[in-house]
Amino acid sequence: EQAVGGGKRRKVLEMGAMQRLPRVFPGHELLSRAIKRTSRVPEDLTIRNSRARGRKFAAEKITCMSRELTVPLGEVLDGFRSVMRKLCPFEQVVVDLTVRSRELAGYGSLQE
Repeated sequence: EQAVGGGKRRKVLEMGAMQRLPRVFPGHELLSRAIKRTSRVPEDLTIRNSRARGRKFAAEKITCMSRELTVPLGEVLDGFRSVMRKLCPFEQVVVDLTVRSRELAGYGSLQE
């Protein structure tokens, strides 16, 4: 354990903790999963007006698609944050250097 800031202690993982990082699925796989799950959204047959029914159906599909794309990405980011806080100092430096070199190479920053 290691003291941080105001005397609080946090658990530092041993070397090799980067192997605990969550798996990042390729973009095409995330998109195909989202499309598959969105295709299962049922149409609300209780609405008699076909225009209103179609409008509601389209809105539900859009909502489902956005949720199916954002939830897995949020889980990956949360997993990265939790592991990154617990890395040993050497691995923190390795991650920091990797991120900075990717930014310099033009891949964009992690804040974007």
